[in-house]
Amino acid sequence: MKLLKKWMALLLVGLYLSACGGGGGSNPGTQQTGGETPQTGGVGIAVDPYIVGAVFNEVQVVAGVETVQQTSTPSDEKGRFTFASPFTLGSFIVMTTTKGMHNGAPFEGTLKREVDGSGELVASPLTTLLAEGLDEDQVVELIAADASAEEKAELKSKLKNNPMESIESGDDRLLIAAIAVNVALRVLEDNVASANLGDIIAAVIEVLETKVFNQENDDKDLDDRIGTAVALSDYVADEIDETEDSNAVKGIVTTGLVNAVFVGAAQNGGQVVIEADENGLPVAAAPATSVEALLEKGFAAFDRASSAKPMANTTDDLLDAVKYFSAAAVQVPYDSAATQNDKDTAYFFGAVAQILSLADPYSDAVDNGRNNLGDILDAFGFSADRENSDLIVYPETCIEVDTGSWIYTDCQADPLPLTTPTTGELQQFLFSKLGTELGGAVAALG
Repeated sequence: MKLLKKWMALLLVGLYLSACGGGGGSNPGTQQTGGETPQTGGVGIAVDPYIVGAVFNEVQVVAGVETVQQTSTPSDEKGRFTFASPFTLGSFIVMTTTKGMHNGAPFEGTLKREVDGSGELVASPLTTLLAEGLDEDQVVELIAADASAEEKAELKSKLKNNPMESIESGDDRLLIAAIAVNVALRVLEDNVASANLGDIIAAVIEVLETKVFNQENDDKDLDDRIGTAVALSDYVADEIDETEDSNAVKGIVTTGLVNAVFVGAAQNGGQVVIEADENGLPVAAAPATSVEALLEKGFAAFDRASSAKPMANTTDDLLDAVKYFSAAAVQVPYDSAATQNDKDTAYFFGAVAQILSLADPYSDAVDNGRNNLGDILDAFGFSADRENSDLIVYPETCIEVDTGSWIYTDCQADPLPLTTPTTGELQQFLFSKLGTELGGAVAALG
């Protein structure tokens, strides 16, 4: 409950600052909710497979400092998003906390693309690996270590292509690899240097190749195969996070579960998720795609967080609420049955979610910039093993002093770590990260 109050305090401060700023940081892209957008600026495509409602920033990095240059429109049903101005060569397209939906379910990964050309730039999990510093040969080794030299050369030339266009023309390798990479990055919290990265990617690729995109399923609808692959990959990522056992990937996905997900996908136009039944067993279900249903899930999670009993994980519940409220706001333009009250509610709590998403206190133990509260705490040297902010104690060294007459403990704070952010870097976080999300929240509230 203490943690929830801290989150809400941050929200109120953020909304107060945005009001004082008279609308603050402009974020014209987030005001777009559908329809055609003039193609005068940069254009991107979000795919894993296509992601709907995701918002991107164009970010320039100078001397390690990130500066947001512009913000995109939400991606459409083909993953397409646009910027008002042309891209700057060498900048990065980075997904914001508004991550959108893929195959009817909230997308929980992160996409990134270095601006290295013109035209429509694809942002996929494969381009994310490249933008995080891996070279093309390293990425090919991760997704096709056993392939021939000719196959590796062909894949290398296609890493920045649209995986959905490839699969529509009969080549499923890029999409399978992209889905597998997304699972690995989610589980490893974007740590591309992890020794487990290749093993997780290889295991997920094997599952998808042998149980979804195989000869036995060639006669099944392509959307059903894609939806089944996405549902299984999301399920695998959640299970690995829960068990912390990346070696169990293959055993997680049973043939019976795959068959059930295929049936669910066929019944729901390719859109299907895996949920737990009353016995805690995985079952295929239609995703909550209406604004009303997503709001219900968001409020249920928020209620769990606000009424948490001792030992309950308030933070996880609140992050779930953020996910569903954001998804509800994304879904407004696509839900013709939504009432005006549902739409207004979705935009309001979607705006709340944009700000709360930055208050994620968890550590990813990876130096990938200052993107949320967890990254800032990491930079100050707080333990990466923390579970919530109530357990944080700033490191100090204590020694026992024996004066001969009495014994006492002398404790002194340890020196600040070299990664400690400067005042200017914290200000940059407030302007670039918090400012952008506040701008988007203000636009949604409008």
